Amino acid sequence: MTDAVNTSVESSVKRIASLLQDSIDVKQRLLADKAMLSRIADVAQSCVEALQAKNKLLLAGNGGSASDAQHIAAELVGRFELERAGLPAMALTTARRGDVERCPRSSRVSNNWVARELLLLGIGIDTKSL
Repeated sequence: MTDAVNTSVESSVKRIASLLQDSIDVKQRLLADKAMLSRIADVAQSCVEALQAKNKLLLAGNGGSASDAQHIAAELVGRFELERAGLPAMALTTARRGDVERCPRSSRVSNNWVARELLLLGIGIDTKSL
């Protein structure tokens, strides 16, 4: 039994190391892709300008990217690195209009969503999924 457990642990360690190396490789390729870095900076600047103009930021994604959208929206509505007023950001978790009845009732969110423009930011690993 101990040999089976050790083999299982060794296999798990190898798998974890492989997944971490894959993640490092992706980040290194991204760092080397100046055009992609420029596009990311452009998107970030568009978001900053929209929020500075008192516009709303709507984030959306599919699968894990939907979780990323929720996390970013939560950081903007809540606090990220410093105490500040909430920013008008919301994440969609579905593309079906009928599934979204109304904005959340949280005053921190809804007070920011009155009579403002909107910037939609789609997040995904494949442009075909957005």
